[in-house]
Amino acid sequence: MIDWKYGGYTLAWWLPVIITLSFTSYTIKGLPQLITLLVELAVILAIDFFYERKHPQLKKSNRETTISHLRGICVCIFIVLFLAVPLFLPNFHATKFTFIFPLLFIVFSDLLTSFFSRAKKVSLP
Repeated sequence: MIDWKYGGYTLAWWLPVIITLSFTSYTIKGLPQLITLLVELAVILAIDFFYERKHPQLKKSNRETTISHLRGICVCIFIVLFLAVPLFLPNFHATKFTFIFPLLFIVFSDLLTSFFSRAKKVSLP
């Protein structure tokens, strides 16, 4: 079963992270880049913390997968793609895309597994 609500929440969490990381890494250089990235990370994590406190069903620790071994299968496929793409694309390491490339595989793996999850069932004593 696909959980659109949690998948959309995960997508809405990762999208600003990718956009701010990309924008900051390609426009700012040096020490200001590090400071800006740390501030962005702190703001995103603070928003995430307070939102998940208000909505505990969206915490990653309160979720379970509906397809067994999906995360492992995704990680294996993405590792193969991560190793194969630079081999088949000439001058891949000369592009600016190489910085964000590993992060995109982590994001896609997390997004795919978040769509195929459900809230854990709580057993009462």
